Amino acid sequence: MLKLIDEYKSPSHKILAMLHKGREKLRLKYSTVRGELRVAQNQVRAVESSRAIWRDRAEAAEKELQLLKKKS
Repeated sequence: MLKLIDEYKSPSHKILAMLHKGREKLRLKYSTVRGELRVAQNQVRAVESSRAIWRDRAEAAEKELQLLKKKS
């Protein structure tokens, strides 16, 4: 399946340059994707934390409201 570089008709320096360029493109693409994933994960973590805080505040307010209703 793998070919030796001598089996190609193009000059070996062009083949190697093309392979190197393709590898560098992939590295850049996936490093960009990893960065975007990291940002998205941080955003999800921040939103989940914020929702938990607001949920706790809402539950505390509901409990307080129920206590005030019972007292009246």
